[in-house]
Amino acid sequence: MVLAKAPTTTQNAYQISDEDSLGLVKYYGFISIDKNVWHILKIDQTTTPYTYRYANLSNNLTRTDYGAVGATGAWSNRSVLAYDFIYNLLGM
Repeated sequence: MVLAKAPTTTQNAYQISDEDSLGLVKYYGFISIDKNVWHILKIDQTTTPYTYRYANLSNNLTRTDYGAVGATGAWSNRSVLAYDFIYNLLGM
């Protein structure tokens, strides 16, 4: 029996890795299945309507390692990353 490979899309190419959902600003971290690409979703509930913005390496060039602690870590610096609409990010 041969199983068909599922098409690769933005929705199934990433797996959720981290969650920071306390408070009115929430963050969800995603890593690609091959672990080469990351993005973070920021949901800001302090605005009306709520805003949904994304960060990845294309708009945060110094955050080269998703899980690192320190200056290069994306998740550890999630509150100070640059966020934008998903269609403005490269590699999504």
